[in-house]
Amino acid sequence: MPQNVLVTGASGFVGRAVVDELLARGHAVRMLVHRQGPSPDTKVQSVSADLFDPHALANVMQGCHAILHLVGIIQERPSRGITFERLHVDATRSVLAAAQIADVKRYIHMSALGTRAGAVSDYHKTKYRAEQC
Repeated sequence: MPQNVLVTGASGFVGRAVVDELLARGHAVRMLVHRQGPSPDTKVQSVSADLFDPHALANVMQGCHAILHLVGIIQERPSRGITFERLHVDATRSVLAAAQIADVKRYIHMSALGTRAGAVSDYHKTKYRAEQC
């Protein structure tokens, strides 16, 4: 049965492949994007919202059956507010809070190999903390 799925991080390397697979399986995809632009497919709806505002996110989640949270970075840019803590942990908390507000029951989280308690890198430490959320 086709479902409406919100994908965060849909424009990334993994996200593009996930969106293609969802479309191939007949699902309608809502992509959370930084800036509005034309959708690559008529079954894809690009929506913009502040990733760190659960209420704004909940609005774009309305009518969705599932959320695939794929947001992740491999390089920090602290001067631009792009840090592992912010994008991996804070964004995950925000998306989960929004899902609760919007009453979306299915949440799928993309993490990374090597993620564990006591990991050496900040990347893996923050991915682990996001998993714990």
